[in-house]
Amino acid sequence: MLAKALGFRHYLTWSNHPPKGRQSLSRRGLSHPALVSAAPVVDIGSVPTTADGLMQHLHERCTSADQPFCWRTTGPGTSADELQARTVSLNERTDSPALSTDFQPASKTGSPQYRSGEAFGSSDPLRLQTSLRSGAEEQLLLDGNLLLEVDEHCAQTHPGSVCCTSTAVEKDATHNSCVVTLKTTVKVTDSRLQVAPAELEELAWLAVRDTATEAVLVLNRQGNLSAGRQERHRFVCNMLRNGTIRDAKRMENGFGHVSYIVTLEDKSTGKRIRAAFKPRVEGDCEGWHRVPIEVAAYQLNLMLGMDVVPPAVMRGDCDVDWTRYPQGGAFIYWCAGARQLNTVSMSDWSVPGPVLLSDTRILDVLIQNSDRHAGHFLYAEHWADGDYAPQPHGRGSGGSGSIWRGRMSPVLIDHAAGFRQDAFVCLDHENAFLTGPTRRISARTYLRLRFLDAPSLRSALHGIVTDEEIAALLSRRDAMLSFFDGLVAEQGYENVVLES
Repeated sequence: MLAKALGFRHYLTWSNHPPKGRQSLSRRGLSHPALVSAAPVVDIGSVPTTADGLMQHLHERCTSADQPFCWRTTGPGTSADELQARTVSLNERTDSPALSTDFQPASKTGSPQYRSGEAFGSSDPLRLQTSLRSGAEEQLLLDGNLLLEVDEHCAQTHPGSVCCTSTAVEKDATHNSCVVTLKTTVKVTDSRLQVAPAELEELAWLAVRDTATEAVLVLNRQGNLSAGRQERHRFVCNMLRNGTIRDAKRMENGFGHVSYIVTLEDKSTGKRIRAAFKPRVEGDCEGWHRVPIEVAAYQLNLMLGMDVVPPAVMRGDCDVDWTRYPQGGAFIYWCAGARQLNTVSMSDWSVPGPVLLSDTRILDVLIQNSDRHAGHFLYAEHWADGDYAPQPHGRGSGGSGSIWRGRMSPVLIDHAAGFRQDAFVCLDHENAFLTGPTRRISARTYLRLRFLDAPSLRSALHGIVTDEEIAALLSRRDAMLSFFDGLVAEQGYENVVLES
């Protein structure tokens, strides 16, 4: 995964590096401590010995008329019959994301895999259009610890040309390493397109860049949550976005900000959840009550692998408690059984205290949330870590006869003051638990900070923050990474990085 999100190499291997020597490695400009990369300049035809023969078959084309685009993959010892059985048409695309990033483009007009008479050589625009953006993916388990993921897709980077990218991702659990190999071929499909060799090469680079950007975006959106947690997040967000409001209780805080506790129901299943509704107000109270930032904080916390901010979505024009709110507002999951976190012994938290406080400060620095006081740390039932429990009477959050019971966990709330123009939040500031400046970082957050990029953030935060605010967020991210990289070099990895 790391190889996909960091840089571009012809042939890149990532593996865990032992503690000894981490300090010297960090001084050599490696992308992340405790990992080492090797990028020999190799011909794309040479492949890892553990995947012998894979790449030589990856670009083979089917000759049958009904499968103009297809490819074959094989692992060590694969027979011809098995190879034929694994032939996959590119028109039979799976839903699995393409894992393609590190690359070696081949900008050759006479590439052997595109023979005369194949559709790639046709300038017929209709035929080309039906074949663009097709792709296929396959996973091969070569042995108990070695997994190969192979993929090929084609795209039109410029009218009159087609770029096809083949990817092989080898994950070795035994050696805790990953090898990513890409081959990109550009083919001129219309004789009217006159391009120089250097321009063909640039088309190939553009195709690989787009492939890498899409792969990182998918991985960042996917995060590191388990399948069960991801499904629960999808359920909760769908209810927040589409659930019918069954009842509402008005609340008002000391600053006059109105909010509601509402019950949302899926009419087709009877499932219900409770949520807080924060209406958007004109002017956002000079940045102190910008409710869409509740959604930004939730999305960013997921991208960093934290899962301590309740799910939140925005709705447009809506009616709540017989009152119309034309600007809509944020619907936020209501955590049951909540009390302030500072009333609970740190040893009873579901996450190590230093990890939570470090994660909280890093999130607040990224969004410049200057309103993190003790009342915004809660201890409550989690929205995704838990299970459904029997409920004999009435409707529950899991439908008739069951109710969600989340594990009691630390929860971070109220992020509407984030991204204020005059705010300044840094790692040196004291936190609500008076444990001092932030000088340590969790291993997970340290790594996932590097994965943040503008396309992923624009996708996750579309319509919530501006491009300028995303650029400023990434600048703060860069400054924090530089700071922690320096601490690791000076003090050692084990004295800076916290294990979750």
